[in-house]
Amino acid sequence: MENKAFFQEPEPKESQCLETILQPGSFLRIKGPQNMGKTRLLNRVLAKVKEDKQDDCQIVILNWQNEFDSTTFNNYNEFLKNFCATSEKYLGLRNNLDTYWNNRGTPNNKTTGYFSQSLLTQIDRQLILVLEEMDLVFDYPLIATDFCGLLRGWHEESKRDKLWQKLSLVIVHSTDKYASLDITNSPLNNIGETISIEEFTRSEVDQIIQSYDLSLSNEQVENLIALVKGHPFLVNHALKKMAFQSMKLEEILAKADTKESIYRDHLLKLLNILQEKPPLKEAFKKVVTESAPVNLNAHISFKLESVGLIRINGDLAEPRSPLYRQYFAKNL
Repeated sequence: MENKAFFQEPEPKESQCLETILQPGSFLRIKGPQNMGKTRLLNRVLAKVKEDKQDDCQIVILNWQNEFDSTTFNNYNEFLKNFCATSEKYLGLRNNLDTYWNNRGTPNNKTTGYFSQSLLTQIDRQLILVLEEMDLVFDYPLIATDFCGLLRGWHEESKRDKLWQKLSLVIVHSTDKYASLDITNSPLNNIGETISIEEFTRSEVDQIIQSYDLSLSNEQVENLIALVKGHPFLVNHALKKMAFQSMKLEEILAKADTKESIYRDHLLKLLNILQEKPPLKEAFKKVVTESAPVNLNAHISFKLESVGLIRINGDLAEPRSPLYRQYFAKNL
């Protein structure tokens, strides 16, 4: 069973990502709520780059959760110094960071000077710098504002300076954090190309079923989609339970909104977000208890959509899936 093929990301998104990051000085942002398949898409795209362009590109993946501890985020100067040092380490370059860091100037100026005068001059290929878990940086608004401004400046510089065209930036982040931030837009909006992870289509669901070597009737597939729509995690989690634990779809669907649900942890996490934010809780309670789509405050609507709880059609909001309506109508 462990050898079953895993679902492959639909070609259009992968092609769009590849086309973008291989452009000189490109800026690609992959965003969406948690468990929507951002990392899976990223891994497939980078694997394709390594396969087709390994002689032309170097890839550095920096994950804030793995590389930085909480103390690093308390000082912007140290944050950027660690950012530079980590990039340097993964590229295997000689260590001359202190030469630039001891100069006068703001942390952003030092970082820009180091990248332009040292790091980028030492490499002879395109550098694809991937910043994963970028939403962790959003927990520190002062750092996030200045750092995003730095990245924006580098991207703008690439439009007129060939040296900066060596650097392609890929930012991956969850939008869940927007529920806690006093913003209605990402600090990275309006930069480069953005890929928003969306629901699977019926044909994509059929691809997953085939990759797991499952045999489902058309009625069974329609019943699954009727409950969870095309939510990547909800669809894939159910099919994995069937493929690897021999669970029956009928049992999964019958218990989907109960304490025995295979989605229990996922639903509780969303419930906790709502419990901690009373305005969001009251608004979403209205969404799941009204029979028709609801007109919400724009800020509230933005945050509920960012968490992944609602879909917006025009100015009206409705639950992202019938499962969410059933579960939260009982538990709010």
